[in-house]
This record gives sequence, C-alpha cells and structure tokens, in this order.
Amino acid sequence: MLSALRKLDRSPQAQRILNLCDALRQLWADLGKPPDGSPEHLRALAGLMVLEDSVFAIEGYGAAKGFDFIDEAYLAKYGLLQAMQLAFDSVQAVAGALGMKLRPDHLPGGKVVLVTRNLVAGHPVGGTYRGSPHQHFHDRASVHDRDVIKVMSFQRDDPKEWSGQTQVTADLITNAYTVVIEGLERACDHLQMSHAKNALASVSLDEATGASDVSLQLVRGAQAAAAPAPRGVESVRRTTSHSS
Repeated sequence: MLSALRKLDRSPQAQRILNLCDALRQLWADLGKPPDGSPEHLRALAGLMVLEDSVFAIEGYGAAKGFDFIDEAYLAKYGLLQAMQLAFDSVQAVAGALGMKLRPDHLPGGKVVLVTRNLVAGHPVGGTYRGSPHQHFHDRASVHDRDVIKVMSFQRDDPKEWSGQTQVTADLITNAYTVVIEGLERACDHLQMSHAKNALASVSLDEATGASDVSLQLVRGAQAAAAPAPRGVESVRRTTSHSS
C-alpha cells in the first residue's frame, strides 16, 4: 500500500527518469544494439536497474517525515547521498555500454552533489579546500532536520579556523535528477541517431538494388534487340521479302 501511494506521489523528475529508462530499453530493442546477451547489453541492463532503484531510494527520503534518533538520521542522509552517487555511476555505466563518454561531475549540478557526499562521508575530496587542507564533519546539531545537510570544515593545520556550509536536500535531489535526466537524454539521442543512420543506409541499399535491377533489365533488353534472329525466323523474313 505504501509503495502504491509513493508511486502516485512520485516527483515529475523521478517519473521522467523512469520513462527515459523504458525509452532506452525500447530503443536498443528496435536497434538490436547492444546485442542481447552481450557484455554491453548486460552492463546497460544492470545500470538501468540500479538507476531505477536509486531513484526509488531518493524518493523514499523525500517521503520521510523526520528522524527521532541520530543513527537513523545519519543513515538516511548518507543513504540519500549514496543513492545519488549510485545514480551517477549507473547512468555513466549505461552511457559507456552504448559507446558514449559521460562524466556526471561535468554536468551542471553534478559536482556539488559528489563533493557533499564525500564531505559527509569523511572521504578526501582531493586537493585543498579554500586554499588549505581541511577536515570535514557532519553537523550533529542539525542532524534531525531532514531538509538540510550541514557540514563543518576545520583547517587541518589550525583547527580554530573553521567554516560551515549548508546544503538543502531538496536542491541536492533536484541537481542529482537534472544530471541523470541529461545523461539519459543524451543516451537516447545517441541511439536515435544510430537508428536513423541504419534506416538511411537500408533505404540507400534498397534504392541501389532497385536501380541495379532496372539497369539489368535495360541491358538485357538491348542485348535481346541486338542478338541475331533464330534461323526459322530469318527464313520467314526472307520468304516474305521475296514474295513482295
């Protein structure tokens, strides 16, 4: 019952992603590429399934009313960010299986999602943060608030120097969905172009074959006209000529 209600209450962006997943499946079924059972086909299928599951997880966070305990709040927030990471990895895998190069962090909104996820998880983000090495911690005082993710960043060499940043979860979800939709739309365009090229090549081949058939008929007609008549026919012609 709860799943059915969530389906009815699904966000337009989430529904758009699910529709694009179905469109991709139909496109490569029509195109026959990647071939069924091939490593590329299996990779694309697996990527789409994980992507759909990630969307369901993100929508589940949106349906949450609040958190009573720190442990469930942390797991929910990190789970949200991890679901976004999985969605990015999945759409990148699908694109790669179709012969495309796609970097979610290079699409608008992608980098802030990935950086926030790494900060909250305590992963290094690479390089420096605001010019010097920092350590990052999730703000415990705001952990119960489902609408925000706050991170405190301390300068490693001077812990007294610190700053904070607040990310609105609704904005992060919008950014993540925007990245995934952009990636899937590019994949659909890629397959549609391949489908159109194959159709054009097929038409050209048919036209060439038709032209060859017409040419062959003309050649055969010319050969028949130029060929010497059979002996019986020639005799009749001569007899008719003499009689006249």
